[in-house]
Amino acid sequence: AAEAVLPLATALDDIPALAVSEKDADAIRHGMCVTRSAAKQGTVLVTCGETPVAIADAEGEIVRPLRVFNM
Repeated sequence: AAEAVLPLATALDDIPALAVSEKDADAIRHGMCVTRSAAKQGTVLVTCGETPVAIADAEGEIVRPLRVFNM
C-alpha cells in the first residue's frame, strides 16, 4: 500500500512551476500576495527549491495563493 502513495509534486506535474525565494515563500505560506516581475500567467505551482509551497493564481505581476501546502 505504501508504494501506491505518490509524491505531491507528481500529482501537480502538469501545472507550470514558479520558483520563489524563501522570503516570498514565507509570505505565500501566510496567505499574502507577492510581486514577481517575470510571473507566469494563470494557475501556477509555487516552489521554493524542490519544495511545493502553494497553488497560486498569477495575474500580471501579482501572485495570489489559492491553496497553501503545509510541508
